[in-house]
Parts: sequence; structure tokens; C-alpha cells
Amino acid sequence: MTHYYSKPQDIIFYPQFSDTTNSFCKLIGDTMLLHLSTVFFEGSYVLKVKIVNDSVNSSLMLFDNHSNYVYTPSMGQIILNKKAFQVKDYVIAEIAYNFIGKNKDIRDIKPDTVQIRGKIKLKVREVNFDFKDFSIENSRNAFYAMLKQNPDTIRKLSLYGCAFTELPEELSLFTHLEELDLTGNDLSRSDLNGLTHNKNLRSLNLTECNLSKVPLPIINLKHLETLDIWNNKINIIPDQLYSMISLKTLTIGNNNINYLSPKISQLINLESFESSSTNIFVYPDEMTKLKKLKEIYPNDTMQYIPKKLIQYAWGYDTIFRH
Repeated sequence: MTHYYSKPQDIIFYPQFSDTTNSFCKLIGDTMLLHLSTVFFEGSYVLKVKIVNDSVNSSLMLFDNHSNYVYTPSMGQIILNKKAFQVKDYVIAEIAYNFIGKNKDIRDIKPDTVQIRGKIKLKVREVNFDFKDFSIENSRNAFYAMLKQNPDTIRKLSLYGCAFTELPEELSLFTHLEELDLTGNDLSRSDLNGLTHNKNLRSLNLTECNLSKVPLPIINLKHLETLDIWNNKINIIPDQLYSMISLKTLTIGNNNINYLSPKISQLINLESFESSSTNIFVYPDEMTKLKKLKEIYPNDTMQYIPKKLIQYAWGYDTIFRH
């Protein structure tokens, strides 16, 4: 489907509706609701199609995120491929809409027009299906689509937005994976043992995964250089983590951690350490043994930082005392 967006002095073409994965429809009683959204998020178009006695009455609402215009349909036509619909059916709709927007500012009388024309194929969804469900489905489909692209050759993978509660078994097929982003997946009940198949990982992002402890399987990732566990519910750093001498960047901020062990000095390759928004108020003197350390991000209410490290503390000009 092609969307034409025009203003009085220019015309811009957006062919994004040709990809129907960006839209969906669902049934609410005798009303079919079509959600047509642009991939660039200029606006969202909600087309309500009410089926009454096998006839179709439709109305359209447009939400433009960047415009001061209010749109009223001036002409519309929709042709559907069926007269009766059920959940999980596929609908092919041929849509032609032309509507004029008026500026909210009454001092500006210039009109703005939008045209939507073309065909779109959509799956009919349950009544409680919403944009969150749609976003999760698209994220997961993007992941599963990668399985057809020789996953053993893929080096970087993001599962952000997939809402997984366990690592997908298919992750074991990404044998040469070096960067894995699991941000936002609720892995609170997962042991993350599946990571043992990704021995080449160099970067692991576990931000906002609702973790109550550091998953011990990551200890076996001998090549891991970057570990991010920001914004979880972790209250202790296990001693095993300090054996991961390949770590260069460690982010533990926004957790309930209140103690930093002197064993952190074992991370001899550490260059960046972030512990803001934790309950850690004292850095152990042993941190001065970290010769490669270049930057640290402590709490705003830090009570003690070894003098040799203050030069690396971002946002701190105060010389801390013993």
C-alpha cells in the first residue's frame, strides 16, 4: 500500500504500507478495526470498518505526531475479500482514501491532504490484541527469520522487544555469535544455561531482565569483554565473576548492590566500571591495581574513592579522604 502525504508546497512519498507487517486488524463485536502505521512513525491511521447486514460502513481517524492538522475524511472507499470474518482469517482490503486536514491554528487556513491507496493483507486478531502484542510478535518474527540466513555466520544479535522468559533453543544455532542483547526480556525464572552454546560471546547485555542474581553460566564465557546488568534486582556480585579476566567493561548500576569486594582487582583488563544508582559508597583500595582502568561511574553520594582513581571518576572534582 502506498501512502501519499502532501502539503501546500511539497509532496512527499512514503511507500511503507507495502510491508503489511507494520499493520494489523482485529474484531470488536461487529466492527473490524484496521491499524495502519507508518514505519517512520510519522503517524498512525485507525480505520474502523463496521459490518452491518453484509454491508460495510467505515470511518477513519488519523493521528499525526508532527502536525497541527486535524483530518476529516472527504472521500473513502474500502473493498473487502469476504463478507463475514473470524479470528485468524486473512483479510485482503483494497483501500482508497482522500481526506483534508485543517490546521488547529485558525490563523493558518492552508489545507493539508493525505491519500491512502492500495491493497493490504492482514490477519484478523483477537479483541484484546494490541500494539504491544504486535510489537512483540514482529520482534520474534525478525529473530526467527534469521534462522533462514545461516545463523552460524551471524556475529551480532538483538532480542530486544521479544518478551522471552527463557532463552530460545534456536539461540544455540548462532555458534559464532559475538554480541548478544537481551534487554527487556523477563529472564527472572531462567537459568540462562543456553548461553553455554555461545562460547564466542564478547558482549552480553542483560539490562532490565528482572534478574535477582548474576546468572552463573556467564562465568564460562571466557572471551566476554563487556557485561551489562544495568537496572535489575541484583543485590550481590558473586566471587566467580571476578575470575572473568577478559572483562573490559562492567556495568552493574541501578541494582541493590551494597558492597564491592576487593577481589575486583582480579579483573586485570577492566577499563570501564559503572556502579551508579547502587548502594555502593566505598571503592576498595585494591581497585588501584587495575592499571588499565580509564573511567569509573560511582554514586552521587560516594563516601570514598581511592585518590589514584578520582581522575577517572566522571562528574567528580572532590578529593575523597580516607
